[in-house]
Amino acid sequence: MAQSNDKPMTKRMMLTLPTVLYSKLDKISREIGISKSAYVILALQEYIANHEDQYRQS
Repeated sequence: MAQSNDKPMTKRMMLTLPTVLYSKLDKISREIGISKSAYVILALQEYIANHEDQYRQS
């Protein structure tokens, strides 16, 4: 369902990560050539897809 101004429906989220995790995220995202934000989004989509049944039961 699109908004009246036809912009995609999105929400912003700010994350605070431990330095070690941020460094790993930075390294992996550079290796595969995508932004850190894109990598986090892909990881969340994968996690949700793998646990969808649990969320439906909640």
